[in-house]
Amino acid sequence: MNLRTKTLLAIGFVIGILIVIIYGVLSGIVRQSFTELERQRAELNALRVERALQESLDNQLRTTADYGQWNDTYEFIVDLNTDYLDANYNPSFSERVGISLVAIVGLDGQVRFGSSYQPDTDLSFPLPSGLLTYLQPDSFLLDLEGNGAEDNSRAGILILPEGPLLVTVNYVVDDEALEPPRGYLLMGRWLDSTFVEALAERTSLNLQLFDIAALPVDQQSMWGQMKEEAADFSFRAPDSTHAYGYTLFTDLNQNPALLLEIALERDIYQQGQASLRLMLWALAVIGVVFGLATMLLLERLVISPVTLLSSSVSEITATRDLSRQLPVVGHDELGILTERFNELLSTLFRTQTELQQAKETAEDANRAKSRFLANMSHELRTPLGAIMGYADIIRDAAVEEDYEGVESDANRIIIAGSHLLTLINDVLDLAKIESGRMVLNPEPFPLDRLLDEVLVTMRPVANKKGNELQLNCTADLGWVDTDPLKLKQILVNLLGNASKFTEKGQITLLAWRQDEIVYLAVQDTGIGIPPEQQERIFQAFVQADESTTRQYGGTGLGLTLSQHFAKLLGGSIQLQSEVGRGSTFTLALPLPISMEM
Repeated sequence: MNLRTKTLLAIGFVIGILIVIIYGVLSGIVRQSFTELERQRAELNALRVERALQESLDNQLRTTADYGQWNDTYEFIVDLNTDYLDANYNPSFSERVGISLVAIVGLDGQVRFGSSYQPDTDLSFPLPSGLLTYLQPDSFLLDLEGNGAEDNSRAGILILPEGPLLVTVNYVVDDEALEPPRGYLLMGRWLDSTFVEALAERTSLNLQLFDIAALPVDQQSMWGQMKEEAADFSFRAPDSTHAYGYTLFTDLNQNPALLLEIALERDIYQQGQASLRLMLWALAVIGVVFGLATMLLLERLVISPVTLLSSSVSEITATRDLSRQLPVVGHDELGILTERFNELLSTLFRTQTELQQAKETAEDANRAKSRFLANMSHELRTPLGAIMGYADIIRDAAVEEDYEGVESDANRIIIAGSHLLTLINDVLDLAKIESGRMVLNPEPFPLDRLLDEVLVTMRPVANKKGNELQLNCTADLGWVDTDPLKLKQILVNLLGNASKFTEKGQITLLAWRQDEIVYLAVQDTGIGIPPEQQERIFQAFVQADESTTRQYGGTGLGLTLSQHFAKLLGGSIQLQSEVGRGSTFTLALPLPISMEM
């Protein structure tokens, strides 16, 4: 992609970003304003529905009061006159007054009459069982004097197992209200789909009514939001065509009972979207005109001179002649750039020569290092093996011939030789790791057996300084599939370190499995490691403190090799330590239980 194309793309990108930002800000303001208008309209519609529902409830309450303050009803509670029922509560009663059920209850809680009606039929049915539980003398529904109403009535929503009911209750008294009440008159209307359709027709709205106890998923989220905000009304606009308002209705005990959903067409929002599209087209046209003008100016003032410089650089690249210099034309920024480029060519030529010489020197040094390590492996191991062999023969002969003092000297030779052989092996292992020549040999084996072997090997080392070595492992270790020699060397190094820096203390090897990860931890009560020195102990030839090397010995390779081996096995070693209280080295290895046992 050439400079001209990049410049064109950059100009287009900047103008595009500006258009997006301007459009985003304006559209955000417009959409927010229109959405707020829709919310206000939905809230007004919710108030209309509430007023319509309250009007229905008031009409029903007036009907209940009219029938309750009637001498015939007053006398019926005593004489149970069936003519009164036939004349007033026949199936046409439901259609005439818009009532779904009626009940006349005495003060003793006995239902003198109760019937429910099915719309558009001449059939009547017993009262729903859910309502009967509220017709007891101690029911809050019949406690008309304790509800605070001036006319000793009760009206509101009652949630029954059969569905929500718009219920009104009045005392049954004589016409003049001179005698004490003899009972209660209850009328109810189901808040079913028929009622909602009639309410929607009255308000010219699209309505749905949901029971709080059985809300669909979308309505559940809105109800949760309303509870969180302690709001009686909420609004949501899930897409560009529909919006919904939600208002809450409470029952007679002021508990949330019903959720009313008002569906609205987003005509205001659609008009706003059309205006935004026109504004976007206008911004696009302005952006194209501005971009073309800017491109023409840049082409004349910048792009053409830069293209000339680029072609000259391409010629130098093709010929690989770093000694060549570019002709400087002009004294502006491009002329200064050409001068700096000529200086860069000279510097690159000198640097290229120096780098080639340094590379050859480094390769020679690396080859010398490899030859040295190979020679050291042969030259040191061979005589060292012979020395240790002769020392072992001398020790055996000293024991048989009882040469005083010779056996102890031979033992010193063997011990020193073993220590030197260990150091040589550590250095060679580190060299193999750094060169990538270390090879793993995984095989399945029981982990608890390897741990027992490690303890047998390291217990004499721990006992030299009066330490107690223990194994604490769970029973679910099982078989694992990894390199046993590398794992054993890690544990030997960690236990050797713990034995070296702990005196007359406790050293514990812990092992447990969590999911498919095996954890092996070496815990001691030794000298501990200061926090500022814990990050450097895994470096080669480094110990926590230089005085440690002088006091306890060692080369500082043990932890380095252990960490390298752990990474080769797919794990890592973590350290937790406190000065004066000891250290814990934890090895975490992803070792699933082997199926080959």
